Amino acid sequence: MKQSVLSAIGLLAVTALLWSSDGTIQPYRHSDLFTDEEAVSSDPMKVEGLDLGTKYLLKGYYQKSLGGAENWEQVQSLFIRGQIVNSNGDNFEFINLRKKPDLNKLVVYVGKEHQIIRCYNGVEAWQHQTFEGDKAEPMLVNVAVDFIRDSWFGGHLLYPMLPGKRIERVGFAMVEAEMCTLVKVTLPNGQYYTISLDSNRYERAEETVRAVDGSKRYSIQSDFQRLSGVILPFKSQIFQDDVLMQEIIIDSVVFNKGVMPWMFNRPE
Repeated sequence: MKQSVLSAIGLLAVTALLWSSDGTIQPYRHSDLFTDEEAVSSDPMKVEGLDLGTKYLLKGYYQKSLGGAENWEQVQSLFIRGQIVNSNGDNFEFINLRKKPDLNKLVVYVGKEHQIIRCYNGVEAWQHQTFEGDKAEPMLVNVAVDFIRDSWFGGHLLYPMLPGKRIERVGFAMVEAEMCTLVKVTLPNGQYYTISLDSNRYERAEETVRAVDGSKRYSIQSDFQRLSGVILPFKSQIFQDDVLMQEIIIDSVVFNKGVMPWMFNRPE
């Protein structure tokens, strides 16, 4: 059981350096791009400089999926409860705490006694598997790269004009009978997402490559609900190299309540 849930977590899971001296890809961190003052004053939905088609697409996404600039400014945190259902039928409850700009803590409950915790506090990524000991440890570098990439609050369609970042339309695809526009987001460190936006500008699917092993991760999202002006998928199917590995089912979401910065710190 421990190994199956570990596999599940692996799936979830300007000044920025692109590569280290030994060729290892480096994390794309919000703190490398903004000072605190710059982060407060920056516009995450600024699209000037993009081509007209991409600009139109992103504006639709910001308005229809995030509720527009004024609404998104009010959204500061998420407290999510749900279930991970592996392809072999194992089921694990989890909570996910998210806070702007990129704080992310995932806790998966393994039976009644143990937890698997993965967390990024804006500076370091760390993990703790309670069945292996009492001490939290820094996350392995190649695992941290993916976890930090996936921790940006609201995703990488925001901040399209950051230096070294590229957003482009790359075609169309059918996702569960919905015709979608494919948008590729390439980050300065070389990591990418290919995102499928449907006619409502909801994110139907997403593809990326895991730094940890080079495998392709593909997710299909459904059961969309609007909460606090934001569209959220309450069900996601996660594929690795085209094989269905797990489903993520959200039971509840709470906005702007119960999530504090200290919750993301690594225990001493």
